[in-house]
Amino acid sequence: MSLSKKQQGEQNRIKVMLYLAHVGYASLRQIAKAIWRRTDASALVMASRTVKWLTEQKLVVTKQDSVTTQLLIALSKKGVDWLALNDLELPDGKSHARDWLRHAHAHRTACNSVYAILYSGDYLAPKIWSELEVRAEVSPVFEQKFGIKRDAFSIEEIHAKIPDLVLENNDGIEWIEVENCSRSDADFEKLIIAIRYMCFVENSKISKVHIVIANAAAQRFRIRLKEHLASGFGAFTAKQKTRNQELLRNGFIKFSRLNHTTLVLEALPGLDAD
Repeated sequence: MSLSKKQQGEQNRIKVMLYLAHVGYASLRQIAKAIWRRTDASALVMASRTVKWLTEQKLVVTKQDSVTTQLLIALSKKGVDWLALNDLELPDGKSHARDWLRHAHAHRTACNSVYAILYSGDYLAPKIWSELEVRAEVSPVFEQKFGIKRDAFSIEEIHAKIPDLVLENNDGIEWIEVENCSRSDADFEKLIIAIRYMCFVENSKISKVHIVIANAAAQRFRIRLKEHLASGFGAFTAKQKTRNQELLRNGFIKFSRLNHTTLVLEALPGLDAD
């Protein structure tokens, strides 16, 4: 039996609130993509109507992004109290999401767009963990520790790489990096060493590293990574240099471009392409 318009509206409002509990805050476009799986005018109208009702009931708070001018939405204290009545909570057990909304920034917003695209639609089994959930260490993988020892005489430096998002699929765990600006060579070195460790360490949980290009400033990321791997950058032994070469061919790293308008991930050539 199909739902009445009233029942459908109630269901939509619950879905939006549960979705916001994962990501901390979201734009109307992200909500439309996550809940209705599209970003056309009809989906945006439904998202806007749902957010309007939630705002009137003081279950969410909103903020106009100072750069993009898009409306950002987060759960209020009353909204989080509603979650608690249903034995649910925000990442890190926050009592409201105002701080995340107040400190919203371009990289987190881009991460939330990728999350919206890959969201399963099931709050209890989303198959993806947001940046906030990764940092709250509720994702199946939330860091990759690795050591850097530049020669036989130096002390090994221990570092930890944190993913932007984590996705679970049939092949295992996909580690997602959202590139929203240009990286320094020092950052590239640490990234290469971390990826090499993820790929070749015994019993690794990581099946793929997914690089999402989210900004024009990061457009050369794939080319720079390919050049660095080919030159042996971040490799201090012959074995590490060989593994850098393997990363160029084995498909462990994949690339996508984030379309901010349609909220689609557009596949890009791999490292083995010319």
